[in-house]
Amino acid sequence: MLKFFNRVTMLGFLVVLAGMVYAHFVAGEVVARAVGWTVYALAALLTLSALLGLVAGGWVAFERVRAARVARRLAEAEASFRARKLQAEAARAEAEAARARREAQVYAITAPADHQVFISDASSQASWRPAHLDARAYANGLPAPPTLLELATWDRWHSVRTGHPASPAAEAAPSGETAWPECVNLLDLLSGAPSLREITLGVTLDSQNRQVPVVAPLQRLVHIGVGGSSGWGKSVFLQAIAFQLAVAPEAVELALIDSELTTFDVFSGAPCLRYPVAAEERDALAIIHDLTGEMRRRRDLFTALSPMPPHLAAYNRRANDPLPFIVLMIDESTALLEDRDIEKSLRQIVLKARKFGLFAVLGGQDWKASTLSTTIRNQFSTRVQFKALDEQQSRVLLRRPDAAYINQPGRGFAVIPGRDVVEIQAPFIAPRTILRALEATRRRKGDKSPRSIPPFPSAPPPEPTERQARILSLFDGGASKKEICLQVWGSVGGKQYKLLEKTLRQFGRL
Repeated sequence: MLKFFNRVTMLGFLVVLAGMVYAHFVAGEVVARAVGWTVYALAALLTLSALLGLVAGGWVAFERVRAARVARRLAEAEASFRARKLQAEAARAEAEAARARREAQVYAITAPADHQVFISDASSQASWRPAHLDARAYANGLPAPPTLLELATWDRWHSVRTGHPASPAAEAAPSGETAWPECVNLLDLLSGAPSLREITLGVTLDSQNRQVPVVAPLQRLVHIGVGGSSGWGKSVFLQAIAFQLAVAPEAVELALIDSELTTFDVFSGAPCLRYPVAAEERDALAIIHDLTGEMRRRRDLFTALSPMPPHLAAYNRRANDPLPFIVLMIDESTALLEDRDIEKSLRQIVLKARKFGLFAVLGGQDWKASTLSTTIRNQFSTRVQFKALDEQQSRVLLRRPDAAYINQPGRGFAVIPGRDVVEIQAPFIAPRTILRALEATRRRKGDKSPRSIPPFPSAPPPEPTERQARILSLFDGGASKKEICLQVWGSVGGKQYKLLEKTLRQFGRL
């Protein structure tokens, strides 16, 4: 279009120029004056048109150059984006390959008990951990030597902490073998007769991979929470604890609750039983309610002494009639805690009874934060978790996910007052051995029958309201239901009959 405009302009210039030459040199003077101004006006118009054409041509050329430059920049940006995308995909592939390589290796590093080491595992980023090995180091494969980066990090951390470098050969050497036993007999761990001063929870490994018993006095363990899926050692562990309490020479009474009668049934003839082994929910409620009454009785005995004794041992040193320890042990307690009356009474025991020598040991398969009261959970001074179904269940007692990765029955993690979390192999004891030991204890201490389970006190009947008293009076006088409705409500209907029958049923008339 612009070319056509320019051609027309040039042609117009030629025509005007020819007309001017003709008018000036060929036509006469009169004709020249007549058309002169017209020709000059057309020449000026054509000149202006030519200037506008030049300006438009320059603008079009400028826009073409700018468009070409923008297109070039867009092409360069697209090429750069594709290059960065290829680099990101390559980096992602490399990261996946590195993660796969990490998952194919398991590092096992040992160190002194009060140190920490840098451990890289398959499920998380490298992090600082307690020196004992992560359970997954035993579950996921054979140990491999630590990398140079791990050894250097361990050496640097140790030098900052202690002021001198660590010896990787001695303190961060790879451990290719494990001394964990598959099972532990309780009798092999006891140095002598069981005692309340040394309750054995199991064995662990020291820094030299040697088996070391894990023991603690009952007064340090206090309330114990035990968790674990079925078949992984929870009930066997509870039996081992009950056995040590039952045959201990110290004065102790056991209150055993077992809804399935599979864990504590072997102790039904123990001379230290305070009540018969309870299986029914109403018996469990009666026992727990009776123990709360015993707690209040002991509180009154403690307050009668001045100054008030701080614990049971101090009371027994000053009292004429010493009191025994009482240990309440419940297996499968998660189902019982759904009963609000049991949960309320049990909460009073774990909150207030430790001072008076009443301790609780609660076992459950599926501890959940929603069903286990925070008040009760926070009073567990000792927590033992065997195999958990998932990390969330492991955290309820341990506050860490380690128990979800246990793959050995009887293996667990224990939180004990005064110690960090310790991995243990819990002991077992055969039922036949328990029965023989209980028979020997009965001959030594004398045959003592447990007291009967006290009946749970029923609540007194409520006092009837004025309307209810009138209904009962009319009914006892022989009035029909229709007559009672008319006299009490002034009408007869389904709602009135329902209220009438509810009142009669509540006060034993139906």
